[in-house]
Order: sequence, then structure tokens, then C-alpha cells
Amino acid sequence: MKIIKFNSKIEQPKDQEIYLKDIIEEKVDKSEIIATQLGNSKNWGNAINKTVKAFTLRASQPNGVIIDQNIRKLTVNECCRLQGFPDGYCDSVSKTQGYKGLGNSFTVPIIKHLIQSI
Repeated sequence: MKIIKFNSKIEQPKDQEIYLKDIIEEKVDKSEIIATQLGNSKNWGNAINKTVKAFTLRASQPNGVIIDQNIRKLTVNECCRLQGFPDGYCDSVSKTQGYKGLGNSFTVPIIKHLIQSI
């Protein structure tokens, strides 16, 4: 068996300075809005303002964004963008499977960085 050695000092990837506002779709179906007042948003997992950096996607809990005092789910395309996949990457599966797959996925730019560091 051949042992492959690689650089164990992988440097931190360059910060891409991507904020939620950079990946948010402006025209979203109103059915995606799940709370119209922030006071009613208890138990809404990852809701976050769109002017901050993105969070880690979860497969087991919805991911939301606060826009104009409303909380709405991130769209599948927005989740694709956060994970480094192109828009439409999950078009061949249901929204549920898209969310689940992206929440269980690795972030493409990070994997690329790790592989290039080997």
C-alpha cells in the first residue's frame, strides 16, 4: 500500500467576503415567509439578518433570513450559492431533497482549497 503524505499545515482559505445580501434572491414566493413579526419567530433555527456573513446550513432544521422584519426560508438556489454550487444545481430533485442534500453537503470552495493544498 502506498502512503500519501501531504502538507499538514493547510493554510486558512482567503476570506471571500461573501455576505447573505450577496446571495439573496430579491423575488421570492410569498409562501416562503414563515413569520411576519420577529416576536413570533421563537424556535426558528438559523434566522439571521442579510447584512452579516452566512451561517452553516443544516439539513435537520430550516435556514432562514430576516428581511424587512419578516423571516423567510432560504430558497434552494440561495442554499446552492452558500455551498458553492451553481444556481439550478438541485433542479432535478424536490425542494425537500435539495435542502437535505445541500445541508448534508460539503462547501465546494473549501473542498477545492483542501485538495489544492495536498
